[in-house]
Amino acid sequence: MNELVIMTDKQMAMDALDQLPETASFQEIKEELEILAALKRGLDASEAGQVKTSAEVKEMVGSWFTK
Repeated sequence: MNELVIMTDKQMAMDALDQLPETASFQEIKEELEILAALKRGLDASEAGQVKTSAEVKEMVGSWFTK
């Protein structure tokens, strides 16, 4: 049976940092954490139902060019 493991934000950050090479720069560390934070925001939004279908997005984007 697959068991869902829930990690805290700190645990996710520590795991991501552990995956970086020892020679990672502060810039690379910052970028990795920014990507992780963006993914987390997206997952949280999805769980809260704050998402759009691909058809809705296509309609929105199409309206940007028809004004």
